[in-house]
Amino acid sequence: TGGHLDGAVVAADDDEDALPLSKSELAKLKPVSLAKKVRWKLGLSQTEFAARYDIAVGTLRDWEQGKSKPDRAAKNYLRVILALPDETAKALRKPLRAA
Repeated sequence: TGGHLDGAVVAADDDEDALPLSKSELAKLKPVSLAKKVRWKLGLSQTEFAARYDIAVGTLRDWEQGKSKPDRAAKNYLRVILALPDETAKALRKPLRAA
């Protein structure tokens, strides 16, 4: 079960002002971008996330606002960040060595 989410659902069900959205209201909602989902999951601001993972804050903002979409490589990078956030940040701090 959802734990915290279950409690929120019960609280919403008990709140007379928490009315369900109509079909037309639901249709107007935009899906949350992968970038925003990853950032929220890590609890970071846009500035913190961008700095930690070496992404231009303007690019991140555009992804989150739907003004542009991450390309395939960027989507995969976001997936790696989600799966291995600390390891990814650590790897970015290491200097590159010539082969």
